[in-house]
Amino acid sequence: MPAHEHLKGEQLSMFMPAHKLMAYPSAEYWDDADDKRFSGSFGGDKELVAMKRHENTKSTSFTKHDGEFREEEALGPNVAREGVHKPVMLGVDRYSRSKVIWNGHHRTLAAFDANPNMEVPVTHGYTTYEKT
Repeated sequence: MPAHEHLKGEQLSMFMPAHKLMAYPSAEYWDDADDKRFSGSFGGDKELVAMKRHENTKSTSFTKHDGEFREEEALGPNVAREGVHKPVMLGVDRYSRSKVIWNGHHRTLAAFDANPNMEVPVTHGYTTYEKT
């Protein structure tokens, strides 16, 4: 039985399957024209998913290791091989009071693409997201 199915009542899960996270709205994007939230699921926004998927397939940065710069591996293949290490942060939207993905869109999509049932670590925020 998956970890998320062992919960009782109001317990907060420490892991969720990637396909369930894809159904959460994204707190990352605003419609600046009328200052309203994106109301659909992260997985339902085809343009956003396509952009994140493209970013997951290329190396994203160079980091310094022992005095030398090395190219970092793309996130997608790394998650497919090792799983997600850093938790996806969930929070509460201040308008709808629904749970949203605050941080971890790339990790969520990489896990979903590798295996929709992959258990992804999550943390839960207790304050509402506000536009800055």
